[in-house]
Amino acid sequence: MGWAALAILAGASLLSRSMSLASGGGGAVPARKLILSVSSAQPAPPAQALALDESSGIWAVPAPAWFLRGSGPATRDGGAGSPDGLRFVPVKVIVGGARPVVMFTNAATLPSLLQAMGLTLHRLDKVLPNGIANLYLGEAIKVIRISRFRETVAQAIPFTTLIQYSSDLPLGAVRIVSPGRFGQLFISYRTTKRNDRVVARDILNVRMASEPIAQVEIHGTKPPAPNVQYGQASWYDMCSGMHAAHLTLPFGTVVTVRNLDNGKTVTVVINDRGPYGVPGRIIDLCKPAFAAIAPLGQGVANVEITW
Repeated sequence: MGWAALAILAGASLLSRSMSLASGGGGAVPARKLILSVSSAQPAPPAQALALDESSGIWAVPAPAWFLRGSGPATRDGGAGSPDGLRFVPVKVIVGGARPVVMFTNAATLPSLLQAMGLTLHRLDKVLPNGIANLYLGEAIKVIRISRFRETVAQAIPFTTLIQYSSDLPLGAVRIVSPGRFGQLFISYRTTKRNDRVVARDILNVRMASEPIAQVEIHGTKPPAPNVQYGQASWYDMCSGMHAAHLTLPFGTVVTVRNLDNGKTVTVVINDRGPYGVPGRIIDLCKPAFAAIAPLGQGVANVEITW
């Protein structure tokens, strides 16, 4: 039976209803639901409810599965009519973001189709193609749901950081004097959605709830402390120039020697090993180097060495 059966059943029902109205049963009759079921060798969908306005006889029903597969007694390229002359057409309908649905309908106009499907157009909704009136075989109709509303969103305002520098802190060290605090804005938008997707957001109002508070930090600039060693310096005359002997420092190390008693300093280069066997003796200076910070007759001096 297939599509032809659907057309015959629908046509017969509509004709009988039309004849009933013409024979004196007319007048204002409440709209009813007419249940049609299709029995054929082709797989058929469950029984569909048809919205039937008895004063107009307009109905719409989703197309059966065999039509969507392009098989059975009729295909999408087939005619649109029933043996008794009643006209119906398959049309594709997309409502909002839903998947397309192919509908069988005897509606001749778009408003009639929408009414038969129970679809109500809201004030902002759009229908494509624009300006369509009469329906044709295979017509593709899109109902675009458009909504517009107001919303308010809270937004954080980042705080700035004020930096001060101090030589009392080691280089790279940071001390927070007072922590910062984010501010807050309230932004009101007029939001427009098209098929539940945001397509426009216009700012209506901006209100500051709280201002940000700057964070104050101190950054250290003091260079890293040098290697330091304290002890006694002696001298020997088996070397020359500004050189010295040390037990462990690599040869070529540049060392500053400061006399702790008078503050005099000298810079020497390590090129020998020593002094040996004397507790507290940390460096052995060449004669000219020792003479630069203390009298040779003194023999030893209390020193600080850095490198």
